[in-house]
Amino acid sequence: MADNGSSDSDSLLSHISLRVNVIQADAGTACKAGKLSESQTEMIWHHADRIRADTGRYAHEQGSLSAAEHASFDRELDEVAGRLCARILQPVRG
Repeated sequence: MADNGSSDSDSLLSHISLRVNVIQADAGTACKAGKLSESQTEMIWHHADRIRADTGRYAHEQGSLSAAEHASFDRELDEVAGRLCARILQPVRG
């Protein structure tokens, strides 16, 4: 098998980055649809981005990202996504 320079840690970091991108896109869409305020959207956006930065920083400092560390960051993203979904599903008050 050829070494393409990627590692398991790279794929774990890519997974986190993809999840952050999806959460941020969903938050933007929810804001445009009037389901989230701009401040709620910014809060979700920045929290997800902080998780991505923390993941990258941790992997850089430790030399890799273990499956256990990945799972921890993934759970934190689950919490952000859960809060996003809960806000989207709340009835709009006018």
